[in-house]
Amino acid sequence: GNISSESTVIKANEDFFAVPWNQPGSICVVPLTQHGAVPEDTPLVVNINNDSETVAVNEFNFSTHDNCLLAIAGQDGSAGVVRIPESGLTQSITKSELRVQASDKRLLGVD
Repeated sequence: GNISSESTVIKANEDFFAVPWNQPGSICVVPLTQHGAVPEDTPLVVNINNDSETVAVNEFNFSTHDNCLLAIAGQDGSAGVVRIPESGLTQSITKSELRVQASDKRLLGVD
């Protein structure tokens, strides 16, 4: 996926690692217990805004307090938070648990 050149391309915590994926606006989240290549058709987190549009990911980060929470900053100025199941994704996530329009410009961070 597309990601801002100012961003860190891989994030990890004690349970998962996450990277932008080849589908625009998507992030691949993989349990650290998974071994081998990640299948091309793996379930993804897809950054979809309140207008049902897929939004380019500028930055993403795991919560420091909950390993299953992932925050996403979008090109449209919105920020979303998704919850990753403890065992990992079995289907794609396309709806954020929380989404706010944080700016009328692109967001570059979600620390």
